[in-house]
Amino acid sequence: MIGGEKDMLFSKETIGHVSIVVDEQHKFIIQDMQKETLEKNQSNGLFQFVKIVMINYIEKTKVERTINGHITHCTTSLLKKIAKNQPFQR
Repeated sequence: MIGGEKDMLFSKETIGHVSIVVDEQHKFIIQDMQKETLEKNQSNGLFQFVKIVMINYIEKTKVERTINGHITHCTTSLLKKIAKNQPFQR
């Protein structure tokens, strides 16, 4: 009987110890997951911001090139018409 009680006592201590370790690991896992999620959200937010800025810059550049190209084309054709003494329309 005494030997059986010792085994059971040892068993309870081992299970209790494992239970505590699992609980502590679980807390750390949750904190790590929260930190990782926060970092991913910040990274995704930054990525989205950079993406929007880049798209806006590309669109702005396209518009400027179109406007400048059109102005250059208009100016060139206007100068050619003036050189040929042709009437021009606005």
